[in-house]
Amino acid sequence: MKRRDFLKTAGLAGVSAGVATTATSCSENTALPRLKYYRGEIKEKHVLQTVENIFLKLTVYSDASFEITDKQRNVLWKTGPVAMQEEGPLDVGHVWIRHDRSVCEQYPARFVGEAKDDCLEYTMLGRQQEVMGKIRCQYILDKDEIVFKLLHVDEQIPSLVFPPPIFSESLILPASQGLWIKKPFNEWHRYVYKLYSHINMRWFGGLQGDKGWMAIFEEGWADSCITGMALTLSSGWLKSLNRWTPRSLRYCFTENGYIGMAKRYRRWAIEKGLFRSLREKVQQLPQLNCLIGGRLFIVFLAYAKRREKDIEEQLIPLNDELRKEIKQAKVFFTFHEARELFQEAKRQGLKKGALYLAGWIKDGYDASHPDVWPPEPLLGSIDDLKKACGEEGSYFTMLHDNYQDIYETSPSFPKGVNINLHGRLMTGGIWSERQCYILNSKNSLEYAKRNWEKLKDLGQKGMYI
Repeated sequence: MKRRDFLKTAGLAGVSAGVATTATSCSENTALPRLKYYRGEIKEKHVLQTVENIFLKLTVYSDASFEITDKQRNVLWKTGPVAMQEEGPLDVGHVWIRHDRSVCEQYPARFVGEAKDDCLEYTMLGRQQEVMGKIRCQYILDKDEIVFKLLHVDEQIPSLVFPPPIFSESLILPASQGLWIKKPFNEWHRYVYKLYSHINMRWFGGLQGDKGWMAIFEEGWADSCITGMALTLSSGWLKSLNRWTPRSLRYCFTENGYIGMAKRYRRWAIEKGLFRSLREKVQQLPQLNCLIGGRLFIVFLAYAKRREKDIEEQLIPLNDELRKEIKQAKVFFTFHEARELFQEAKRQGLKKGALYLAGWIKDGYDASHPDVWPPEPLLGSIDDLKKACGEEGSYFTMLHDNYQDIYETSPSFPKGVNINLHGRLMTGGIWSERQCYILNSKNSLEYAKRNWEKLKDLGQKGMYI
């Protein structure tokens, strides 16, 4: 314990109860009776299920650990009996799920299982064998793959990490351009990766040499996540609209390292109708061809007009330069100048590409969503904007817009803002030194349709939304 934390705790302990109250102590066993503890016999680890075909052999044990023999590649995959859980819900209702978790927010869950009818039932135990709840699941062989089905989770369980993670020599995570994790995560931290905030494909996996396993989220993928700890990755499950629904995970087995995994996921996406080739996309949206071998030419037109209140709330000291920016948008390029820049790029050899205009909206970049019309007048006329949007042939223009965020200064505020678990307006990021709030999907679409009646005649062939 850090010295200042110890002194604070020790100091509180000596203060009269009428002044300050310390955390409940178990010195007189007062906290323990509120909790339910497992009193049954915990038998030695034994087999609950064994299934086998020409490709795989799966053995599932009473402590929730399992072993998979990949007969084609002569590899044995194993898990341990522990799945690390969050003390509370993994998702507490913020717009972005928190990525970094400390060891103070977790507990190592163990499991006591039995075979029931056509499924396996596990009682999940916390520290000191506290009963956290029950889950029911199935493991099903599907040719050379295994489908895990989560059939039931007791409602008192706020979120769940299950099954226990497979031990691997290295890990593969589809974050950004892809992560090949060869060293354990920080021992004092655990990490949560949400679909699609932190990762861009719904799978994860591990390797022994170039032989691999991968887990693909299927049913319930939108309410799932990945947790990382030590040198393991696990499937995490979140409630949907505050209740549990069935979930499933498909284990696939590969070779040729992460390339084999990527190819297997591509094949799965094609089989599920989720994949469209670039050729198919170009047929539907011909302007995409301008970006194949081309360039995205981004011009930031104007920084947002701001309020003194917003700057103060970000603990930024006011100075003369900032006071100038409070009065009006800070212009970097007009519509005409942006168009001229793009023409110069063509003269310098740009054969194909897109002119991307950011900060064109009323009061500058991110200043007035979703009430973006009319365009910022300091940048020029609407006719000037139309000329900049008139790129053709091997070029096109696209406009930056946003229908997730709304600001206090927007005339439409607060219509459509989500309400968080505390009954307050849901906040999002801080953009241009100003707090944004998060719109619900229904009203976002209404705003987009309203604005499109103005935007559709400008001539742009692309929108960043």
